[in-house]
Amino acid sequence: MKKIINPWRNHEGYNCFGCSPDNPIGLHMEFYEDGDYIVSTWHPEHNYQGGSLRTYRTTSLEVRLSNTQIRILCNL
Repeated sequence: MKKIINPWRNHEGYNCFGCSPDNPIGLHMEFYEDGDYIVSTWHPEHNYQGGSLRTYRTTSLEVRLSNTQIRILCNL
């Protein structure tokens, strides 16, 4: 897999909840090219874990954010 370099990382005001490494409450996701796929693995820290419904909501949000990020990175 090849890591996708985040082109916005050093831009002033960049604070994406999904992928900014500097957002203190963000998911800090990183993305990789794997053939025809864009892949990201996220392991929730203790502050994102809870009952099954809360985890489901967080996972749903993470999937929506990753889909948005993929569209932006791939210019779709």
